[in-house]
This record gives sequence, C-alpha cells and structure tokens, in this order.
Amino acid sequence: MNVKVIDPVITNNIINNDEIEELKNLININKNLLQYDPYYGRMVVTDTLIPELMHHSNKLRDKAREIFGSNTLEPTYVLFGHYFGKDANLKKHKDNSFDCMYNLDVCLYQNDPWDVYVEGKSYTLNPGDALSFNGVHNLHWRESFPNPETNEVGMLFFFYTEPEYIKN
Repeated sequence: MNVKVIDPVITNNIINNDEIEELKNLININKNLLQYDPYYGRMVVTDTLIPELMHHSNKLRDKAREIFGSNTLEPTYVLFGHYFGKDANLKKHKDNSFDCMYNLDVCLYQNDPWDVYVEGKSYTLNPGDALSFNGVHNLHWRESFPNPETNEVGMLFFFYTEPEYIKN
C-alpha cells in the first residue's frame, strides 16, 4: 500500500474569502438537494448531485499532494455537511473506505467553533481553514455541538486516495 501517513495539520486559508462565498452560494442555490443524515444530525450533499464541488477538489489537489507528501493522490469525492441543532454530532470513527485515505476537512462557515479531535488532540478551524489527516488511519470525532440553539457549522470534506484504490 502506497500511503503516506502524516500527523494532522491545519492549513490556514486554504480557500480564500471569494472561494468561501462562491461555495456558500453554490450550496445555497442547490439547498433543495441536501438530505438529512440522522446518524450525524446534519444535512448533506455530495459532488454526485453538485458536480461543481469536484472542481474545487481538483483545484486543491496540488496542495493536498504537498500536504500528504504524495505526487500521485487523486480526488475521490466531496461531501458537504451542514450541522445544526441538538442532534449534530460526529461520533468517534475511522473512515472505512480507501476513498477517504486522505482528508482535507475545510470549514466553510460557523457561528461558534466546533473543534475536531484526531487521535485525542483538538484542532480549531476558522472559515477557510483545512484540517488534513488520514481518515482511514486516524480516529477522529467532535465533542458536544456548542450552542445548538443558535450554532450552524458548514464543512466541506475533500477526500483523496492513491490511484490504485480508485474505483472505476
């Protein structure tokens, strides 16, 4: 297996304010495509329904290759998650698909920060920041959703893998 396992790292401003607004507008005009995911208490959509999300994944590919130390990784898919209310959560887990070998978790917006934990260490993201880690190798989660009455958190999950694991 040709996998580069890295320590989690935050990249500030991996997307700029114009890109944030572009992505927020893209999600907003397609909000009717979001579906409720009761397991995580969030609304979700993938690039299957909003193909323009993959364009942004491709734009981040070279940066992902640099961060993960792999000149061959390729995008697999993008998931947008809008977390809100008392049921919002991210249970402790490792990703169970090689499609999620390399994760770039990008904060699109938030009313209140909601730290991500990877192998017991917390990471705080601001809009435009990314947390990079190996989803299939690292246990990751979030603690209780802060201020569920008023908080909303929008995350883009850009997933990458090595070419030998890409499903055709």
